[in-house]
Amino acid sequence: MNDRIERDGFRKGDLVVVTGGGGGFGRAFCRRFGRMGAKVAVWEINEADGAETARLVREDGGEAQF
Repeated sequence: MNDRIERDGFRKGDLVVVTGGGGGFGRAFCRRFGRMGAKVAVWEINEADGAETARLVREDGGEAQF
């Protein structure tokens, strides 16, 4: 990717906070970051949706808390 935006990426074990992580793109990002080795903090106003996302991340082998 050459969009001239500097990135340092993230390393396994880094903490990623995803707001709106209970569904849609937020849930997809949580799951992807979890599979890539990040610790995921799922922020979501709907408790059931946030808890479900955290469960899915853990099911995928990642680490997540709601």
